[in-house]
Amino acid sequence: MVFYLENCPYSEGAIELLKEKNSEHKLIIFSSNLNKNNATEKSIQELDDKKYFINKEKLDKRIFKDYFGEDSTFPRIYLDTNLVGGYSDLVESFKSD
Repeated sequence: MVFYLENCPYSEGAIELLKEKNSEHKLIIFSSNLNKNNATEKSIQELDDKKYFINKEKLDKRIFKDYFGEDSTFPRIYLDTNLVGGYSDLVESFKSD
């Protein structure tokens, strides 16, 4: 699962690498351009409760920061249920294969 931020080069790079490696991935898409009037009401906790729920709507970036912490960065990548980390961590994980 990839917590993906629109227009983020590291998020884009992670998706491209996962495609290259034919690794299945599910996206939860965040945008920094949403405002309170058009942000979805779903929370990350609701997504956790529906393991690997694929969200086709965009979530406000603030939801991600509230859940994972203000210092958390995009992308946040999980393979199976294990946290890999960000883009650089994903690159390193494929080097060991």
